[in-house]
Amino acid sequence: MPLQADIRQGIDIKEEALEADAVLQQMQVAHSGVNIMILDACRDSIPDDFFKERENKGAFKGLGTGLTQMNALRGSLIAYSTAPNTTAWGGLPGERNSVYTKYLLKALKTKAHLNYAELFIEVRKQVSAEIPNEEVQQVPWEANSLTRKFCFGTCQDREGAAELEQEKLARERAELKRERAELEQQRLEQERLAQQRANKSYRYTDNGHGTVTDNRTGLIWMKNANCFGEQYWKTAMQSAANLAHGQCGLRDGSRRGMWRLPTREEWEAMMDQKYAWPAKPGLALSNAAGTGPWKKGDAFSDVQWFYWSSTTENLSSAWNVALYDGFVYDGDKTYTNYVWAVRGGH
Repeated sequence: MPLQADIRQGIDIKEEALEADAVLQQMQVAHSGVNIMILDACRDSIPDDFFKERENKGAFKGLGTGLTQMNALRGSLIAYSTAPNTTAWGGLPGERNSVYTKYLLKALKTKAHLNYAELFIEVRKQVSAEIPNEEVQQVPWEANSLTRKFCFGTCQDREGAAELEQEKLARERAELKRERAELEQQRLEQERLAQQRANKSYRYTDNGHGTVTDNRTGLIWMKNANCFGEQYWKTAMQSAANLAHGQCGLRDGSRRGMWRLPTREEWEAMMDQKYAWPAKPGLALSNAAGTGPWKKGDAFSDVQWFYWSSTTENLSSAWNVALYDGFVYDGDKTYTNYVWAVRGGH
């Protein structure tokens, strides 16, 4: 029955509505191989005079309420919102669709990979669960003469469907893990800021996630000062640029492209000459408090003598720092020095 049908009395049905059998026959001659008709309707709202006129002529003798069962032609399936000769529930208050259509649409969106029979079973289970009262129970029903496998979407067997469900769960778990990591990162950042406020006089603040902040310059350095060993200048530049969360003890949420080699000027601002050679341990680097020479883990670990900077002298050489005496020197890019990455600044 068309949505725009204007049926006010029995005689209007013949003019305004379509015969289901006629529709099925038209589908049959199309030779599509699979013909599906879905009927979500009942006869409770049809004018009484339509039945009275025909019952008087014996046309509907013994006919009950609801839709009459029709035989599905070869290659066809007729899906009813309820069993033949019973009536279907309309939509619940505030809902746009009937109970049957609501769950049919849901199944078509989420389970279109199932075989048609399995999909309609899912719809039947959902509808029956929502209308449990035995006196008004609605049980969707199908007349089936299909001769081939059919899915409303891309067919998946049960094993494939289970794999899809597992993939969905894995994505949800990964998203939950990511959200938790973000919350943890926020918590650590708040702790870092609180510690930094409490230690305003400190030169360095250990952020607790593999990084150390230089409170004098605002730069963030790796706590591990020897993650990559000795490298050529070009390789060192690439190693620093590719550094990210999960590498070299980093748990700071950083991404590739955030880290880099320090500039010559940043190295000069980092070093503290009064702790350089011949003082012990002979490194131009202070402890976290800034009150004495660097010691292992305070605030950096595994500090070496020679490091690259990102600043070039010319096409073939770049500046490098000698922490043992606190000076910078130009060196051929084919030499090897250690890599200590930094972020922020510029």
